[in-house]
This record gives sequence, C-alpha cells and structure tokens, in this order.
Amino acid sequence: MCLFGSPFDFIFNVLIRKTIMPGKYQACGAAIVMMAALAASVCAELNVRFAQKPEVSDFFGTDDVAFAFSNEENKLFFVDYTEPTPVIRHIAAVDEASNLSMSPDGKWIAFQSGSMADGKDFTPSTAWIVEAREDAVPIQVSPSGKGWTPRFLQSSAEIRVIWAECSSDQYTNKYAWDGCGYMLARSFDDRTPGAIDTIFRGGAYYGGVSYEGKYLGSGEYYSSAHIKDIAIPADEPPVALHNVTCQAPSGSDTTIPLQVCNPSMSQSRVHQNVLMLLDFGYSPSNYVDNGLTNCTPDEGWDFHEYIILLNDENRIVKRYRIPLPNLAADTGLPSGSEWTHCEWSTHPYYGVGCRRIVRKFPHSSIPILMPSNKIEQILGINLKDSAYIPLVSTLDTTQNNHQGVFFAALHVGTETNFQEECWLGDSCSPAPAHAPINLRTADHRICLAGTHLSSSTPMREISVYRADGALISSMKNVNAVAAKVLRLQRIAGVVFVKVKFAEGTSISAPVLRLQR
Repeated sequence: MCLFGSPFDFIFNVLIRKTIMPGKYQACGAAIVMMAALAASVCAELNVRFAQKPEVSDFFGTDDVAFAFSNEENKLFFVDYTEPTPVIRHIAAVDEASNLSMSPDGKWIAFQSGSMADGKDFTPSTAWIVEAREDAVPIQVSPSGKGWTPRFLQSSAEIRVIWAECSSDQYTNKYAWDGCGYMLARSFDDRTPGAIDTIFRGGAYYGGVSYEGKYLGSGEYYSSAHIKDIAIPADEPPVALHNVTCQAPSGSDTTIPLQVCNPSMSQSRVHQNVLMLLDFGYSPSNYVDNGLTNCTPDEGWDFHEYIILLNDENRIVKRYRIPLPNLAADTGLPSGSEWTHCEWSTHPYYGVGCRRIVRKFPHSSIPILMPSNKIEQILGINLKDSAYIPLVSTLDTTQNNHQGVFFAALHVGTETNFQEECWLGDSCSPAPAHAPINLRTADHRICLAGTHLSSSTPMREISVYRADGALISSMKNVNAVAAKVLRLQRIAGVVFVKVKFAEGTSISAPVLRLQR
C-alpha cells in the first residue's frame, strides 16, 4: 500500500491527523445529518455531500449498493442504498479503521486498526470485521498485531476473511512477497470465528486474493508489483509486473521495476489474473538520459495519474485517468489532482478510488501561492467504460480545512444468474493459459510460467529464440534467480529457451507457448 504517497502525506497523516485534530464526528449528506457521537459534548462536522439514491441507481443499475470510508481520524462511516432514505452512518464502536473491504452481500466491513507498516517506527496492526450498523461491535479476526489488509473472499457463501500476517519494513527494503509471514484466512458462523487457516506460506501479499482465491497480488512502496499463482510452489518467486524494458548500450535487455502502491487483486470471475494498482509515474526521458534506448512503453505519465490494471503477462489491460479539477471552483485555484486508495469492488465491473485535489491559495504576507493538498472525493468507477460517479465530496475546500475522506470500499450487488462478459482482452478464462513448464538437470531447475522465468540457482544469461533461430530476447548479467522475459508477451508457438548459470553450465530446451 502507499504508506505515504507524497511528502504531504507524511506531514498530514503523522503530524496533523494523529496529533492536532482529535475529536468526534457527525455525518453529513446533501444537507448536514446530525448523528450521536460517543461523547455528545465533543463533536465536529464531517462536512460532505454524498450521492443520492436516484443517481446511484442510474449509474450502477441497482439499489443494492453500499460503500464505506474513513475520515482523517480513521473513524468508520458507511452508506447503504438499500435503505428507503440513505444517510451516512457512523459505527461508533470502531476507534480506528483503514484499508477497508466489503463482504459479498455488502453487510459487513473488514478493516485494520494500527499502522500501515510494522517497521521500527510503526505500531502493529490487527484485522477486524464489523457489521454495517451504527450500533455494531467489531469482531477481532487476526491475532493482535498480526493482521494487515483484510479482505473478504468474494466467491465464498460464508463470511471468510483473508489477511496478510505481516507488513513490509520500508527502511530495510524487505518486502512482503519475499517470505515475510503467511496469508491467513478465517471463516465466521453467525459471528462466531472459526479456526485460522494458512492458505499460503510463501509470503504476505497486500493486494489480497482474486475472486476464487487462485491468485495473490502485492505492490510495495519502494518496489514493483507481483502476482502469485497459488498453484505454483510457494518457493518459486512471484511474477514481477509493471517493469520498464530498455536496451542497454551492450544490446541486451534491461528491466527496471516501477514504484507502485495500493494493490487490489481482481474480483472478476473470468479475468482473475489481473491486479489493480497505482504507480509513481514514468518518464522515458529519464532512462534515455542514462544511456538506455528503445524503452517500452514509449510514453510517460504522472504520479498517481492513472489507476492501472495489469495482468500476469505484464500487460496494461486498462487505465483510468484521474478527472481534471474544476477550474471554476470557488475556493482556491485547483492546480492538479491524483488518485489514492483504489480498490476493486465486490462487483467485477466496478471499482472505487479517492481523489486528492491540490489547491493554491495566496500567502497572507508574501506574493506567492501556497498549496493545500486534501483528499476531497470518493469516486465510483465503471471499470468497463471509465465512467465516474462522485460518491462523497467534501463541501469545505478552504485553505484551513483539514477534513478528508479515505480508504473507500464499495459493494455493488449482482443479479441472480449473473454472467460476466469477456471485457479485459481477448482471453476470457479463469485458469492461466500458460501452464508452468519445469526443466531439470542434475544440478539445476528452471520454471517458465508465462513470461516469468525462475531458477533454483542464479542465472547469468537468458536467451530466447524462435523456432527458425531468430533471437527474441537476450538478457546478460542477470545474476538473479528470477527474471521477466517481456518480449515473450505476444509470442505463440515453439520457442527455444537457453539459460546460462553463474558457474558456466547451461540448460537449453524447446517450449510450446499458447497465445493468451
């Protein structure tokens, strides 16, 4: 997840939100709706406008819609559009909630309490669930201090929650996928928790699981994204995604990971091998200036400009650009906006994301404009056609207002006998099209899964040839046990893979690849 997506995030989350702004909250709709707080004498307004029932029904095609979010104090709120007159409701018994998720029926909310990371300067986190009721009491899911990014298994007929046992430590660059902890699960029977199950022992994955639990996804603040097919042995590294491929002066391919955050695994029934995420932007000129050429992709974008969907072939299958700010706004001059806290909904066709807007205000004593940076909106997203609906918008956009909305989760119900269309490319199968191919000798073992090549010992060089002998890709000085052969993405038929290991021995074999 994005612990701090920008320098402002650190200042706001740590210095302002946690220390300067204590207090209880009330919820507001199109007009302010008063609600009881834990202490009636200490309260402040959550001054927002939320989408009304007719516009929500028109956008999603159903009234079976609910969403949850937190404010700058991490208090938990929700709106249920199955109510005759929906209002924003506050779950008073929840003191702290982030990284929200909603159950398949929209009646439960999963959340974590505690810090986003468990490094030396952060407190542990615990996973919880709570019914979407104002008077509901949360139920602890994970052992105390060992629960991050809890999510519901959307294909389950019972309440089943899956979470990461540990978090990454950004100061030592140890990331969750490298073996930090397990992925755990727990089912609930009439609010009674069952035993804790270990569903994966090869690391903790922030992005959760796909619809049927076949894939895990993750993305770290200082590293690239990863998808792991649970059917592949846990000791095999995950598929690394969102890499830039350039040509070095030597002529060999060089792979550079892009920084990513906010991973959310697909809830599609037929495109389960897809990961939603944000990234830190990409500028090809930065790599060309360092002597690299033929960089792919060849066009750039800005920090958090797009919500990106990537499949396990490292293809960007869909992007959703942040809406431009309204230049006619009354308060401040909007100078930019960006996504944050994106999440796949319970419905395969919809997602949700928070929108940060940067406004500039005149300084009180010197002739400059000072930036004000707040998360002002929660947007529902139609993932098929890129249409947006503002679900929540802050009403006070003045310079000194520090109100904000965070960590949205969205439920959209599906009709009986729902049949999902094939909408994310020409392949529409819940199973991977490329079965893992294992090659062994007495001393070495390599595995080719899609475009991901892993080895039992460090690889020095990787070469891939077409059946006619034409070179597809050549990677030198790899010096790693895992690599992504990106130029295999659109290759079908027989190819020859040759791997030379650090001590000089090699494996060479033909491989049949099926077109996705």
